[in-house]
Parts: sequence; structure tokens; C-alpha cells
Amino acid sequence: MAVILLRGIIEEDPIDQMTWFALGRFLRLRGRYDEAEQATMEAIKISSGWPDQWHELAWVYLDQHQEEKALDALRSLVKHNPRDAQGWFSLGVMHHRFKNWKKAEEAYRVAIGLKSDYADALLNLGVLLYSLQRGEESRVVLMKGLDVSTDRPDLKKEFEDLLLKLDVS
Repeated sequence: MAVILLRGIIEEDPIDQMTWFALGRFLRLRGRYDEAEQATMEAIKISSGWPDQWHELAWVYLDQHQEEKALDALRSLVKHNPRDAQGWFSLGVMHHRFKNWKKAEEAYRVAIGLKSDYADALLNLGVLLYSLQRGEESRVVLMKGLDVSTDRPDLKKEFEDLLLKLDVS
């Protein structure tokens, strides 16, 4: 029913970017990935500058285990939105997932450069540096993350636990 309704809106206004996006997300959540990809790409064709569309396209690919395509979608996101800290963070997460440590670190650092209090990016960078046995760098990043995570007790605890591990090792 929702697909019919959304398609009806698109028929009346084929350049309604939000409706294309909503259709793509709805279809993805129902496992209709080819249609979801097509709808999301239509939204991107209308305007490539909206980061949520690129994230959605990455999810379409991730849900199908097409990691390289998901990575390409996130690369496009930061290409079209180079000041989007969340886009850089997501790109870092994807590189981290593929064990491409250097590119993950670069993407996390760009995200933090754009938004210095980005606690999630600070945590991921701290974890990455810790796993690469770069303890002192990790400590500096984690201390900054601890300072900025005051309004997120769950995240603050993660920073504290990692700093404790550094002190023990």
C-alpha cells in the first residue's frame, strides 16, 4: 500500500526528491534492494548534495553484502559533501571494517577536524590507534573524547574503559 502511495506521489511530481528517498528506504527495509537502489539513485539524480541519500544507498549495498559498492557510495558522499563530518565518519567506519587502517584513520581525522567534539569519531580513532599499538596517540584522542562525551554516559564509560586498558598495558 505504501509503495503504491509513494509511486502515486512521484507520478504527480517526478522530481520530488524526498518521496524518491522515502520510497528507496521503504523498499530497502522490505528487502526489495534492486528497486530500492533505483529509487535512491533517482533521488540522487535530482540533487546529489543531500548526504542522507548517499547513506541510504550505502545501506542498500551493505544489506546485500556489496561492501565495495557501499564504500563507493560513501566516497561519493564526501566528494559531494566534503564538509559532512558524519559522511567522513561513515567512510572511516567502512575502511575500518575492511581493515584499511590508514584510510580509516584519515577519514576519522577529517571528521574530527570538521567537528572537534565528534565523540564517536574520537572513540573509533582511539580504538584504531590502540589496536595499532600507538598507545600515546590513542591516549590523547581518548582523553579528548572523554572530555566531550559528558552528555553521553554510555560513551563516556567506553572512553574510561579504554583509557584504563592503556594504563594497564
